[in-house]
Parts: sequence; structure tokens; C-alpha cells
Amino acid sequence: KDAEKKLAEIDQNIKIAKYNLMVTLGEEPDDNFDVSEPKKNNDINLNEKELANLAIENRSIIKKMEKDLNTIKNTLEIEKSSYKPIVSLYGGYNYNDSNDAIHPKDGFLLQAGVSFKLDWGKPFSNIKSKKEEIYSYENLIREKKLEVKLSALKAFSDYQIAMQQYKVSLSQVEESEEFYRVMKLKYQNGLISNTDLLSSELTMTNSNMQLKKSFYDILRKLYKLEYEIAQEVM
Repeated sequence: KDAEKKLAEIDQNIKIAKYNLMVTLGEEPDDNFDVSEPKKNNDINLNEKELANLAIENRSIIKKMEKDLNTIKNTLEIEKSSYKPIVSLYGGYNYNDSNDAIHPKDGFLLQAGVSFKLDWGKPFSNIKSKKEEIYSYENLIREKKLEVKLSALKAFSDYQIAMQQYKVSLSQVEESEEFYRVMKLKYQNGLISNTDLLSSELTMTNSNMQLKKSFYDILRKLYKLEYEIAQEVM
């Protein structure tokens, strides 16, 4: 009874695992779903350049850094305006009613002026500091873009390697299944021993286990790639 209980628990855990996997894949859960035959096509219709551009365009850290850079550039413009001369223009109407005037006189009054700040050292020092800050921050953005690009390309390369390994595993499963079929016929005709048949069955089982591992590895690499470019690719 204990053995039957453990087998029931194992069977239930397998059903739960299959259910969770189907949900993860975005498919309808099915009790007949067999994870030992994952033959879903996972080819990506994007090249390395497109993936790298997506990573740079979509990553929030780069968007934030570029926004911060614009803020710094705006403060530079404010600093520049602090040392520029201030031009003023004043106009008015003047009425002259002095005692020595025989006739009252009037006229239009116009005055213009330019004022400068005497302490120019501080604005120029601040401007130089802001320019250096902008240059440094632009370098940080370039380095971050390169880092994001290389991470995306590595994730894509890892995914391609996983896909190749899956295809190899799939081929090995097909070969092992065919080999087991032939060995089973030979056993039924008394041409080989039971040990030989069991050995071929073990090879087929191991091939299927490796295929499942390869398939799960594809999923991990795919999710890593989507994380790097901040976008679904399938």
C-alpha cells in the first residue's frame, strides 16, 4: 500500500509538472501531453543586428540614462545663459513744461542699455564642469549600449547552440527508436537475448531523457534572450 501511495504521488506530481509546462508554453493543458516529444518549432526570424538594436531600444536602463543626459544638457544651457549680456530697451513719452519755455514741448523718449555680470569666472567654471559631466555620461551610455548589445548577442548564440543540441537529440531519439524496433523484432524471432533487447530499450529511454533536457534548455535560453532584448521574439 505504501508503494501504491508513493506511485500515486509521483503520478500526481508528473501531471502537475505537465500542466505547469503547458501553461508556460501558452497552450491548453492536456492530460495526454507528453513532454518526451517536444517537437515545437522555435526558430527566430530575427538576425543578430536586429536583436542588438531591439536590446538597445527597449532596455529601460538605457532609456533612463538618455533621459538623465538630456537633463544635464538642459542645465548646461542654463549655465550658458548666465554669462550672456542682458540687453534692455526703455521707451516713453516726455512732456516739457519748464518756465523758460515759451511753448510747451513734448517728445518721445527711447533708451537702450546693455549690462554684464562682473563675475564671469564662476559661470565659465560651471559650464566647463557640465561639459565634462556630459562627456563622461555619454561615454557611460556608449559602454552600457555595448554591454547590452554583447549580452543580447551572447543570449542569441546560446539559444542557437541549444537549438542545435535539440536537433541532435531529436535525431538520436529517432535512431534509438528505430534501433529498438529492429532489436524487438530480432528478439521476437529468437535472434537476440533479453539482455540485448533491454540494452536497446535503455538507450532509447536515455535518448528521450536527453531530448527533454534539450527542450527545457531551449526554453531557458529563449527566456534569457527575451529578457536581454526586453521583448518577446516568438
